[in-house]
This record gives sequence, C-alpha cells and structure tokens, in this order.
Amino acid sequence: MLEEKWTSAKTIVQAPAIFLGLTDAALCELATTCVILTIDFPLSNYLESRKLNVINFNHLREGWS
Repeated sequence: MLEEKWTSAKTIVQAPAIFLGLTDAALCELATTCVILTIDFPLSNYLESRKLNVINFNHLREGWS
C-alpha cells in the first residue's frame, strides 16, 4: 500500500530549492526518504550536491550504449 504525503505549496515555496520550480522543490523534499529518477540535470545535480537520493536516467543510458 502506498502512503500519500501532502505538503502545501506555501510550505514548498519557502524551501531553498524553489529556484528549480515548485514540482522540483517538492521532489527535493521527497528525496530525503525516496529515490528520485529523473532526466532533469539541474534537479539531479542539486540533489546529488546535497547527498540526497537521486538517479539521473541519462547516466544509466550512457552505460547501456
């Protein structure tokens, strides 16, 4: 069973990562407990720089070619 977590946009926009956008800022919050899979380099770079859980799918593809 999946658990839904709700955070108000007002809370998210106060996060330091808001320069990435509202959705990305929410993903930054989720990255503290979940792994984020993305092709968005600015997002993955930001998460990696903070030692959060992220996998850049493009890095996986490079290994397959």
